[in-house]
Amino acid sequence: MNRQSKTAWTVAIFIFVSFESVGFQLRGSLLPAIQSTYSTSTELLGLVATAGTLGFVAAVLVTGAIAGRLDIRLTMIISVGLVGLSIFAVGIAPSFGILLAALFIRGIATAPFRALDRAVLGHFYPESRAQVFNGYAVVWAVGATTGPLIAYLATQFGNWRFAYLALSVAFIPAVGLLLYLDVPDSLAAEKPLNRDSLRVLGSDPAVKAMIVGLIFSGGVEGSLFTWLPYFATTRAGFDDGFLLLMVYLAAYIPARYTYSRVLGSFNPQIMIIVLASLALPLAIALPLAESKIGLYVVACLLGACVSGLFPTLSAIGVDSVPAYSSPINSLAAAAGFIGISTFPPIVGMLTAQADIARAFYLLPVLLAGYLIVAGFLYRT
Repeated sequence: MNRQSKTAWTVAIFIFVSFESVGFQLRGSLLPAIQSTYSTSTELLGLVATAGTLGFVAAVLVTGAIAGRLDIRLTMIISVGLVGLSIFAVGIAPSFGILLAALFIRGIATAPFRALDRAVLGHFYPESRAQVFNGYAVVWAVGATTGPLIAYLATQFGNWRFAYLALSVAFIPAVGLLLYLDVPDSLAAEKPLNRDSLRVLGSDPAVKAMIVGLIFSGGVEGSLFTWLPYFATTRAGFDDGFLLLMVYLAAYIPARYTYSRVLGSFNPQIMIIVLASLALPLAIALPLAESKIGLYVVACLLGACVSGLFPTLSAIGVDSVPAYSSPINSLAAAAGFIGISTFPPIVGMLTAQADIARAFYLLPVLLAGYLIVAGFLYRT
């Protein structure tokens, strides 16, 4: 495949990822507005995160398992189109139940693209997967950081629904590019999952550690994505809770860019140990911070540390068994989203029983779990 085609594929993937991350971050920023619109409780409000990821987990695993048999370009085109339609449905949902259903469908629609995109990039850049995956994560972070801002602008213009309606048409350029691209020849080397391959993956310590570790890091990220604006508004007394989430997410951009540059000469297993070790005390300090400046600083530093946990650990898993990059990429995405879908409702339940600050003490517990997994991986 020539350089121009490789670049076009990379641009199409990055366009989708950037806008998909905008939609992903609208949920937490708009949580207070959604609660006001539908008059729902905090226990049910946590299901906004679960609905968006529950269908994703099953669909991404299925897609990864059969990736070697799929028409990759067509699958990704259909995925992008359905994501746009489901986001439009979220924007017009007349009830909380329909909103949850639309988010559930959106998760299913997102899964095929996300199961394949990093596998495609991995085949393009086989010698630098950790760097490229962190670069991919930088693009995700740029989109994610704009999500709270778009949510704020939509509410300022009178209705949170405007954010989803505008986003629903933003995926058209990605579809346009994919319509004119060829499938990379190197993807023909992808091995489909069968009994023997499952035995190979199931016995690989890096793959097993990746799955467990990403559930923990997904729980941390999902809880912060969903509840940080709510925490800022109700606990810290911020007039605009979205700003704290923006600060947290903005830290992802320079941090992930830095990680993508240094990983070529730095052991990724040591990196995740260092990042988790730094994130743990910051997660403890987050609900204790009393001043606005202190809270912003802690959120920023926490975002810089947490941002490197998912892409680096997932790259370690892919590098361990590169012939199965699509299935492993799917396992990584599923593990992360299992954490994202499982722990925000737990935070919601803890918030209803106590308060959001106490609920946030779940975060250092999850980071401690990640650190244990990272230490085990380094010793194997």
